[in-house]
Amino acid sequence: MISVSELPGESVALGVPIRQTQAKDSAKARKESRINPDGRRPPQHTIVALFLHRYRWGIQIRGDERGFIEKAKRWRKRGMRILTIEVPPSLQVETGEDSYDSLLARPCRIPPGNPIDLIRLVALCLGASLGRIPDHPNAIYSYNQDIENVAPAFALSAITGSPFVVLYHQLNKGSFEPFSVGFQSRRSRGFSLPGAMWRSVVPALNGFFLRRCDGRLALSESVMDEVRRAGLGECTVVNNGVDLERFRPQNVPKTYDAAFLGRISHQKGIDVLLRAWKIVVSQRANARLALIGGGGARDLSLYSRMSVQLGLQNNVSFLGFLSDEDVVASLNSSKLFVFPSRKEGFAQAVSQAMGCGICCVLSDLPTLREIYGPAAVMVKGDDPIDWANTVVQLLSDEQRRNEVASKARLHVSRFSWDESASRELEVIARCARE
Repeated sequence: MISVSELPGESVALGVPIRQTQAKDSAKARKESRINPDGRRPPQHTIVALFLHRYRWGIQIRGDERGFIEKAKRWRKRGMRILTIEVPPSLQVETGEDSYDSLLARPCRIPPGNPIDLIRLVALCLGASLGRIPDHPNAIYSYNQDIENVAPAFALSAITGSPFVVLYHQLNKGSFEPFSVGFQSRRSRGFSLPGAMWRSVVPALNGFFLRRCDGRLALSESVMDEVRRAGLGECTVVNNGVDLERFRPQNVPKTYDAAFLGRISHQKGIDVLLRAWKIVVSQRANARLALIGGGGARDLSLYSRMSVQLGLQNNVSFLGFLSDEDVVASLNSSKLFVFPSRKEGFAQAVSQAMGCGICCVLSDLPTLREIYGPAAVMVKGDDPIDWANTVVQLLSDEQRRNEVASKARLHVSRFSWDESASRELEVIARCARE
């Protein structure tokens, strides 16, 4: 039997030369360094998340993005590694959070308007993930139902063999319509034959990908019903949460008669609110409305001009994008919270206002009635007269206002980010097992 010392210049371990062992170890280390930029072995469980959007902290942000950051923080605390593909600047850097490991893709057009844009976007996402994600993650997660996240998630799922999970916030039929439907619609609106064909490809592909995901999540039962009726499959309802330690009542003077929180956009019903406030001011000359939230330059300019045209420059304050601390202070400075939105999936702004213990007046949408109805005043439709009458009645009836407000905080206490994150992980785990 030959001993180790008998081999000049070379040692043997378990019948393998140490130089060869060292080479294999080095190759393994290089492979692991491709998986993790810091070179460490990844945790056992990894989620690759697609988190592409066009919003900026400090300018405008949606509940979609805030919700992902809140859940990613909780997944990370449970030992999950969240490898997140996004475009610069990283939202977690802007917010000062430490929620996930960012894999930055090069900037691209979001949302993609045509097949070439979509192909480039998917290629850039694949490039950002190349050598930096495990061979078989536990799941590929699309943080919403938009094509800019669904398409690369579908591609990565096909490459890695990992389950593809999508979270539905709300449903816009035009974003996943069949090619023939989109083509006919565009032709009827005056698109040329090539233009109608070209523009109808991306929504059709989104529908194709959505029908082939392995796990579906929805923020509410109303959204779940929409997804089912659209033939996109069954969902698990996960809800969102609210941070009641942050969004809480404060004993401050009421300097505003009403406040709105959200993006300044048509979807949120800002036009309805301004027209309604014109009527409110005709009955209560000093009534003040605070609009809290950012928006696109075009929308901000549009509604600012509209406010002036309606003669509301002394009654409406555009407060812009505020920190959470300033949001809490502004909400607590208001007698009412008004939210005339045209479409919602969960509406975190409402849960935040209710957390502050404010009387909320909401659009009578299926989702808002389902989630907040028992603790809010609902207004049907988008008629400014109906909105104005409801606001005036509540401003004139402090007892009624306080009765509604007293239910608000208790009502939203059932919504927890921890529970929402757990429900999503349960679906991801089930898909991984299957």
